[in-house]
Parts: sequence; structure tokens; C-alpha cells
Amino acid sequence: MKRRQFLKMSGGIGFLAAGAAIGPFVGPAHAQASGRKSIRIGMSVASTGTFAHDSQSGRRAIDLWLEQVNAKGGLLHQGQRYPVELVVRDDRSDKQLAPRVYESLIFDEKVDLVLAPYGSTLTAAAATITDRNDIFMMGWAVAADSVFKQGYKYIVNGGTTPVSRVPEVPVQALKRFGGKIISTIAVDEPYSDALAGSFRATAEKHGLAIGTAEKYSRGAKDFTTILNKAAAAKTDLLCITSYDTDMIVMLRQMKENDINFPAIFSTFSQNSSILALGSDAIGLWGQSNIDPRVAYAVNLGPTAAQYLDAYNAKYPNGPQSDINSAVAFASLMVLGAMIERAPSLKAPDLKAAALDLSGHLTVLNGTYRIDETGFQTGYDILVIQNTAKGGREVIAPAAVATAAPLFPMPTWDQKAKM
Repeated sequence: MKRRQFLKMSGGIGFLAAGAAIGPFVGPAHAQASGRKSIRIGMSVASTGTFAHDSQSGRRAIDLWLEQVNAKGGLLHQGQRYPVELVVRDDRSDKQLAPRVYESLIFDEKVDLVLAPYGSTLTAAAATITDRNDIFMMGWAVAADSVFKQGYKYIVNGGTTPVSRVPEVPVQALKRFGGKIISTIAVDEPYSDALAGSFRATAEKHGLAIGTAEKYSRGAKDFTTILNKAAAAKTDLLCITSYDTDMIVMLRQMKENDINFPAIFSTFSQNSSILALGSDAIGLWGQSNIDPRVAYAVNLGPTAAQYLDAYNAKYPNGPQSDINSAVAFASLMVLGAMIERAPSLKAPDLKAAALDLSGHLTVLNGTYRIDETGFQTGYDILVIQNTAKGGREVIAPAAVATAAPLFPMPTWDQKAKM
């Protein structure tokens, strides 16, 4: 299990903050920490298990950020630049293992700060160790609101739209398109369950009806009963809030049993694993925080289009950047600004810098904004729909839509002919 990785990249395109862009928020330079030669950041990445695909998607974007930063000589801190060392361990998607991994990163590897593991489940498990030992944690894929209600002092959600805020755009879109009934399917884990609950609450707030609300245990393989129940409830929008591996099985079973819905939403609809299904992925609604056709007034780092160009140059043979890649990159851009501003790498100073910068940084997926707990209150989502031949269109919010929706989405019989 113990594996240390030192990545000190060179080359690439340097998208770092211009001095004028964040200058007003950068504190005075301090004397160099005695003996400091680098900034050591620890993290875990899953090689196997439920979170492996999404964890590795984020890791690719983090490696891109690392390459760009070290090509510039490292991160600016206390008046000079330090190269960044990324110390990576394997958590194997195991919430029992994650705390031990982060304990080792702190005491064996002596990292200065950490990036959270993928997902709310593992992040909450790891935060019990990092917070207890006064180590700052930057969360990049921690969407469950509940993580920020546990009293942790030194964790910040740097790039992800929280689950309580995700449903607003797709629910309003469904109502605008004429849909009336929403059903949810969730795996029995904090993120999935919370997102499903948020969809139902948001639907009711907007006067829509709830068809079915199903929850299953991790490891389930047969979803035909709950899918048929949702179809029998005349569901207009089926919200699948579990992981891409389970969603792939559900889609296969829908196809085998000719179970159709006018719309299906999942956070992971644009993941490479789902897009690899070809025509079976047509019509799916997904969540994205970036699209090159939707440009925010960025004052830190690249625009969405510039980021995608750099990502594709680094990974010309794929997989494509997905939501996990984008939010990971955005989180690291924010972390770099925090490290530049903070007088030290101690957790209280980094948390103070995170709060000071709140509302002042706009990155590729919108404006970073947190409350005192580190909970993210910025970053609105885009609803993306997969179209024929691998295309994708923004269908909501209406103000930035690039195309009208395929609503209802094509049936399985229709997809077979596309």
C-alpha cells in the first residue's frame, strides 16, 4: 500500500494568476520558512473500487495543474516560488482505509497540506484525521452538504457545486419543457442519498410531483424492479444519483427490457465511461461546470476553452476531461491563490486565506465563494445533453443554452436507428 510518488513536471502552458488579477488580495511577503525547498501536498487516489474512474479523472487534471505550476518554478509563497511535490497513495475506494492513508501522509510523509480523496464518503472519513492533526484539506469532489455540518475547521470545498444546489437548474428546465413528475434512484451513501433528497425537495418547491424514491445497497446488480416502478409512475425525469458503474448497468437493463423515460439525469452522464456506450448515451442529461461556449469573467487561470485545449494537448488520446477533471483543476487554481496569500502553510492561515479570497476569484467554472465552514456557495451548474455522434449541447439555464433539448429523449428503438 505504501507508495510515494514525486512529480516535478516541466513544460506545458502556464495558466497562473496575473498579479493584477488577485494583487489586491495577496498579503505581504514573509521570510522564507527555514529549510523549505518545496511545498509537499498529499492526496489519495483510488486504483480500484467504486470511486476509481472518477478519482483518476480528477488526478489527470491535477497532474496538468502540477505540470503548469512547476514549469513556472512552483507556487509563490512567502515572497518566493517553491516547486510542488505531490505525494500520492492508494485508498482503494475504501472508507476504512482512507483515514489510515491520510495519517501516513501526515506522519510518515510529513506533507504540508492535503487534497481530499474523491467523493464525500472518503473525504469525510479522511477529514477526521486531518482536522484532528491541524492539517488543511482542499476538497475537490466533496459535494454532500453534511460534510460541512460536522464541525471540521480546516476543510474547504474548492470547486464543486454542493448537492443542495445542483437540482435547481435541471428541475426548472424540466418544468419549462413540460415535465411534471420526477423519480430518484440512489445508492445508500451520503452523497447519493443527499442529492436524491435535494432533487425531491426542489421538485416539490417548483410544484412538480414525485413518482418513486428508491434506494439500494452498494453492490446491487439487478435494478429492473425499481426501474419498472419508476416507469409505471409515468416519470418524466429519472434522476440517477449513484455512480457511473451502476448507471451503466441500469442503462443496459433499461435497454434489455425496453424501459423508456422522457429524460434521465445523472451527474456522470458525460463521463468517458458513459460516452463509451455510444448511441445508448444519446439524450442523457448530465451536470457540467464548464463548457467552452459559456465564458465566465475569469480572473484566475484559464478560461474553460483554454483549459480544455491544454488538457487535450496533454492527453491527446483521451479520456476526455469530465466534470471531475474540471472541478479538480478549478480547486487547485484556488488552492494556489490561497498558498500565495497565506503567511504560512499552517491550517489556520490557509483557512483564513480561503475565506479572504471568497467572492474574489472567478475561475473556469464560475466564482469561488464559501461560508465559514468551507461550504461552497458559488459555482452554478450547466445541464448538458448528449446528442448524436458524440455531440453535447447546453440545454439549461435558458440564458446560456446552445440548443433546444431532445425532450422526450429518443426511445431505445429510435436510438438503434441513429
